[in-house]
Amino acid sequence: MNNRQAGKITLVNLIMSVLVCYGAFAAFKYLQAGTTKKQIGKEIYDVVGIVRGSDSTQQTAEKAILKILAKYEVDPGSESATVSVTGNQVSIEVDYALTVNYLIFKRTEQVHYSRAMDSYGY
Repeated sequence: MNNRQAGKITLVNLIMSVLVCYGAFAAFKYLQAGTTKKQIGKEIYDVVGIVRGSDSTQQTAEKAILKILAKYEVDPGSESATVSVTGNQVSIEVDYALTVNYLIFKRTEQVHYSRAMDSYGY
């Protein structure tokens, strides 16, 4: 190493450092989106489990689901929630779009959540 290079950063090192930092940021945002999808699914299941009693209606459950999606700032107008009861089963169908901002670009993912549980009324 000669004395002119001591303590100086080269252009290639600067570019590589920026790319590594951006890659770490993108990986963090990607993992955060996956965690958000799982959290939304768990909250939907929990809320429908609470409101599925005999004094609730399908509209009550659907409003509760849309409230959860609004809490997580899901793209407005992209969500649809359907709660249907057949026999002793409650079926939950939720579609929504989740947008992740990666600074350079945005990625929108269509998510479909489907689950069934026992009914205690309706």
